[in-house]
Amino acid sequence: MIRLPISRPCQFFRHLTLGSTLACLFIGLSANADNLATSTVEQEILDRSVMRIVHDIQSSDAMQTAQEAKDQINGLVIQIEKSPLLQKKSSLCMSLLRLNDEELALFDSELDEIIESKALNSCALQIRARIENHWVAQISGLPEPYGFFKPAGRSFPTFQVVEKFYSADNPSEYSGSRATEGFEDKQLMLTFDDGPNDKATPSILDILRDRGAKATFFSLGRNAHRYPKVLQRVGAEGHAIGSHSCFHPSLGTWIGKEKTFDECPTFYKQKKKIWTIEDSFNEILNGHAYVFMNLGWIDPFFRFPHGDSNDEMKTYLKENGIHSFRWNIDSYDWQSTNIMGIVQNTLNKIKSQNDRGIVLFHDTLKQTTLALPIILDQLALEGYTLVLPVLDQPDLRFENVPLIESHPQRINIEKRANAIRYKELLKRTR
Repeated sequence: MIRLPISRPCQFFRHLTLGSTLACLFIGLSANADNLATSTVEQEILDRSVMRIVHDIQSSDAMQTAQEAKDQINGLVIQIEKSPLLQKKSSLCMSLLRLNDEELALFDSELDEIIESKALNSCALQIRARIENHWVAQISGLPEPYGFFKPAGRSFPTFQVVEKFYSADNPSEYSGSRATEGFEDKQLMLTFDDGPNDKATPSILDILRDRGAKATFFSLGRNAHRYPKVLQRVGAEGHAIGSHSCFHPSLGTWIGKEKTFDECPTFYKQKKKIWTIEDSFNEILNGHAYVFMNLGWIDPFFRFPHGDSNDEMKTYLKENGIHSFRWNIDSYDWQSTNIMGIVQNTLNKIKSQNDRGIVLFHDTLKQTTLALPIILDQLALEGYTLVLPVLDQPDLRFENVPLIESHPQRINIEKRANAIRYKELLKRTR
């Protein structure tokens, strides 16, 4: 008897990707993995499971974070490599290939990592080809001007950017009514979570550069470690850079629950343990430190993964001089691969928020690179101004960095950051 308790834990998971799809399948099918898909009935159950997960991505409300699904995701690739499911991977491939191209494209950003794990070796190329067909079809349906490439001689509408100063001595949480505190009419702060990424982030930087736009990037520590050159380009082009934890856990929801998680300084897989408030503090601390170590500086800005926090963590940030930023305009780029749907949703949400606020995007998604230029061109033509958050004591981005003082590897982190700053200085003086 195969049990499938997957609809509830996967129901509102906002960052559901191919990796988490497989995780949810593990939840429901692990009771009988050796006999997986040995019959037509079991294949049909697997098919329905995959379709249910896709439905949950496309129909959920933003930020409803049923984090039971997240339980199964950390270290998923390692689990796949060791699982008996590998012997039955053709059944999983069959279920995935029954999705339509738009549904498959929801998993685009995770496909490369899954291919590396060889978990979908038998169908990876076929899935990739169908996803690319989806993007070609989406691009062919976009209106002029296309925005995602620049024909010879074409110029883009550009933005005025204003700096908004935030106090180093009085850090605060910018959420709810405070998210737009001090914003004037038609002022927006563009923000990007979860990067850097070696594919989407450079494209997004090109789009912003062509339009004179500035944004705030809330980077994950693990991705700062994986893609330091991309992170350094973000900083070199004048954008604000804060942190977004190290591995993107649900910092508030996980407390008191048994979790298996990665330790950021070593990227070492720990055994299951009860997640504590100190573990959440360490996720904040290490994410911040890894961005600083690979960039040479960091703005004292932080965004909670999923917006999930509690009063203790907010106090922890304040005591360490870190401003916390939420958002009031969600692009829903994580939920859909319909480019014009993302465009229209974002523009409508801006209007509904009285033409001001903090806009949430992700610099890890292909659909964001396609929708963003259309959104920005329309906003520029309508006279919107972009807000760039700036610390009132800018030198603190380089020295006496909040959180770094208490990090156990402080000396090594500072040596790495100083080396990066020195190399950048040499480049500017040559």
